[in-house]
Amino acid sequence: MCELCVPSTHTRRDLLKLGAASALGAPLLFSGSASAQDLAITVADGLTINRRAAWAGVSNTPKGNIPAEEVKFLLVHHTADRLEHTQDEVPAILRGYYGFHTSAEKGWPDIAYNFMIDRFGQVWETHDGSIANRLQGYATGGNQGYSQLVCLIGNFTAEMPTEAARSSLVRTLAWLSDRDQIDTGPGATTTFVSRGSNRHPAGATVETPTITGHRMMSATTCPGDAFFPFVERDLAGLVTAHRTLAASTPTSTTSTTSTTSTPTSTTSTPTTTTSTTSTPPEASSTSVGTSLTASTIVHPTNQISPPIPTESAGESVAERAAPSDSSVITSSRVLGAAGIMVTAALSVVLFRRRELAPPPSER
Repeated sequence: MCELCVPSTHTRRDLLKLGAASALGAPLLFSGSASAQDLAITVADGLTINRRAAWAGVSNTPKGNIPAEEVKFLLVHHTADRLEHTQDEVPAILRGYYGFHTSAEKGWPDIAYNFMIDRFGQVWETHDGSIANRLQGYATGGNQGYSQLVCLIGNFTAEMPTEAARSSLVRTLAWLSDRDQIDTGPGATTTFVSRGSNRHPAGATVETPTITGHRMMSATTCPGDAFFPFVERDLAGLVTAHRTLAASTPTSTTSTTSTTSTPTSTTSTPTTTTSTTSTPPEASSTSVGTSLTASTIVHPTNQISPPIPTESAGESVAERAAPSDSSVITSSRVLGAAGIMVTAALSVVLFRRRELAPPPSER
């Protein structure tokens, strides 16, 4: 056991009991008193983080002040306990970690890690305020400082985390790297003066990759013998690739606006915005290296929309829709002549009726 998130004598059943005990009086979903935004937040494309309130309720609050952190690198951990958990069990498991980390044995004010990831790839804010702020973490063997801690639930001494957990780890580290302006490119390192751990005593100058495992900072086997080579060899490259792809992908706002716009009707007054603006094609169309000039960029919707009338065509439509003054005068004259004819006819009919009608005495 490297991280000693829970005592080695604790079983999975013990963890669930700890979680259940710490959750008394603190229902998970607050029975409508918390909005969806209070329980989860999307911080980047493809990355939603469950807020601390989603597992801690209202009673498992931090037991002390959590200082701010100057972040220079990101540190990966594992819990070193084997948990074949279900999704529904995760909040209680996190409350179990909270109970142990804030106990007299550890004495930390909150769960040690800024974020934790379960085997299903769900990401959890476990250090109060870590989504919005850079906050100091804690670790067995001492925290040398200058890092944000991301911990995967499970023991990865002999096996790898699930694909879902690894994918979420990449996304989480990419988001943190963007937020904290950390270079994750090939060979990127950072240097700092240690605040003290059982591997780097206080005052020692430490140089480290900007993404690394806990064992590089403390005398431990964390994040596991099976997992650490992936962390050391592959993780930074995957994070950098994800950041590059995210930066080159058009924003969803632009895509939504361009693909959902309603084609202009041929009978309405035309606008000029659709003829002067265009949106670049999707990233896949330029990935082969084709050079596109502004004149060759055509928005897909322009190919299927009906032709938009020109200004002169718009005027002719308006003319057809509203009669001119001369046509009104002509129509009035016709209607006037017809009215005279109808009046004359009615007069003849009434006169004939009076001639044919019998005298009043015969009615």
